[in-house]
Formats: sequence, C-alpha cells, structure tokens
Amino acid sequence: MRRNATPLLLFLALLLIAPKAMATKFAGEFLAGGLDARSLAMGGAYAAVSDDLGALQHNPAGLAFQQGSRLGFMHDERFAGLVQVDHVAFFRQVEFKGREGALAFDVLRLGVNNILFTEDHPYNDLNENGEFDGIEELPDTFDPRFFRTESDQEWLFRGFYARALGDWALSGGVKVIYQAVGDYSSFGFGLDAGILAPPLPGHFLFGMRVADLTGTFIAWSTGVQEVVTPSLHPGISWRKVFNSLGAELLLAMDMEIRFDGLESAAYWSGGKTSFDPHFGLELILADAVFLRAGFARGFGFEEYGTLGGGLKLARMGEGLWGLPISELSLDYAFGNHIDLDGSHRVGMSLAF
Repeated sequence: MRRNATPLLLFLALLLIAPKAMATKFAGEFLAGGLDARSLAMGGAYAAVSDDLGALQHNPAGLAFQQGSRLGFMHDERFAGLVQVDHVAFFRQVEFKGREGALAFDVLRLGVNNILFTEDHPYNDLNENGEFDGIEELPDTFDPRFFRTESDQEWLFRGFYARALGDWALSGGVKVIYQAVGDYSSFGFGLDAGILAPPLPGHFLFGMRVADLTGTFIAWSTGVQEVVTPSLHPGISWRKVFNSLGAELLLAMDMEIRFDGLESAAYWSGGKTSFDPHFGLELILADAVFLRAGFARGFGFEEYGTLGGGLKLARMGEGLWGLPISELSLDYAFGNHIDLDGSHRVGMSLAF
C-alpha cells in the first residue's frame, strides 16, 4: 500500500498557521454532544469511523470515501424535552477538474422555549444606596408585568468539500452560526477541517477533526464578542469481521482536546488545556441490524452512558418501494446524563 505523507504535512501546516485567539469559555456550547443518532449511541467516539453523514460533525474527511448521494434527518429531545434539536444533512459524490471528491451541507436548529426574563423589578432600597444588596431587599410580592418568557433559537449552517489523496483523505469547510435569545442575537463564522489516515496494520484506522481551525468569532448585537478556539478531536477505530457468524464488531475511542480553560467542566484539565474521552462500540448483524453502546465524560456530555441501535431496510442497488432509493436506514440513541433527564435521538437517512 502506497503511503504518501504529503496530506499529513499539509494538515499540520494548517494547524501551525491558525491564530491563537483568546478563548471565551463555553462559546458555541450548543454544538457539543454531536448531531446524529449513531454517533451519540457510540458515545461520540467517531473521528475514525465517519463512514456516513455523521462525518460532517466528527470528521468530514470520511466523506471522501463515500459513494453516491445521501440525505439525512435527525430529531433530538434532550433532557426530557427541555432542549429540542433538528438536523438535516446532504452528501453528494462529485467530480472537480477530473478528480473525484465529495460535497456535503447541513443545517442544525436548536431551540429552548419558555426562558424566563426579568426586567428591573422594584425592590426595597433599605440603605438608600440605589443598589440591590440582597434578598432582604426583595419586595413582599412580585409584579408579573416585570416577567416575560422568550425562546432561544440557535442555527448552524455548514458546507464541506472532501477529497482522497491516495490512501489519505482531507476535508475542509465553512460554518455560519446564528443565535437569537429574546431581543439579542449573534452571528459567527469559522472553519473546520479533518484528516483520515490510510488503514493501519491490525484493522486499525486513525482520523482527526480540527474544529474552529482559525478560531470561530461570534459577535452579539449587544457588542459582546466571543471566540471559540481551535480544538483537536483525534480518534482510532478497530474493525473485525466474523464471516462464520455474519457479524462485524467496531470499537472506537476519541480524545477531545480543548484549549479554552474548561477546568472542572472537563474530565481532566491542566491550565488552559482539557481532555475528554469518548468510547463506543457497534455490533453489526447480517449488515442489517446494529447494536451500539458508548460512554463519554466531559464538556457536552458531563457523565454520559449511551445506548442505541439501527436498522437498514434496503441494501445498495435493490431499490425501495419502486422509488430511486437504494438504502433506508433508521437509527435511535439514548443518552443518560448524571444530573439531568435522559435524551432521545432518532435519525433517518436515504441513499440514492
């Protein structure tokens, strides 16, 4: 197998030229936790898997080796419906200047309803200093006119191009963020990149995503500016096919490395650097039934045990109900949070 190190050198060069912006802790937090059912069921350990539309979130380089076209939908009820997430993604294999590649686009919407906003409610200024100094100055009754509820709407728009370079794969893309909370809104822009290495001996595969490659800058209508610093998401996977059983086993592990001083919000933190582990497994039966489990700790997961499964209702080339759809896949994932209620995520994808 021919091993060309040029893609790896190019990727490392991009990391070196990325600006070192000042981090804003928890900026862009709504993107934590993944965006598809399969990756959630596997605890977010997906950088070296990424062989479906989940690649858009975990490692877009995986798009380079996918065939045809695919359309996917996801709905997520997080924490007993407190947070609702919807996601649509599209992938298409393309040819550009005689070279095969892949284009992919996705849109994410996260919503939180009935957020309580309080205006400047009158209080008892006991010491007459013009400031509220504690609960002892709260009025006996509250005027409901000073309270209102608003919704939080957060949107993500992304586009990626991926291409294979020999046995390597590289990808890069842009993302646009829009957030609106009550009367306040923000707009952000950033870049993501990914790399997938040639297969390693022993059925291993290595991949890595670099999120917010040059820093993602978010500007609020209030004048506040936030910066999401670059983060590294390396991962390794191992596959084993058991032909006699008609089964396949997939094991994966990722390490999320951030540089924005998450401290106690991360599994392990030293200074500005933090590390969060992700583990996942998938058992495939007859290339049609999928059983999954995972575990993650840290930002976006806290302490998360995950379970899920999937069903492939058609195989490539067979068609479905007379429509030009060659494959229909359904996926479900459940995430158990240490402090909050569980989350349910369902997904569907069509290949054609």
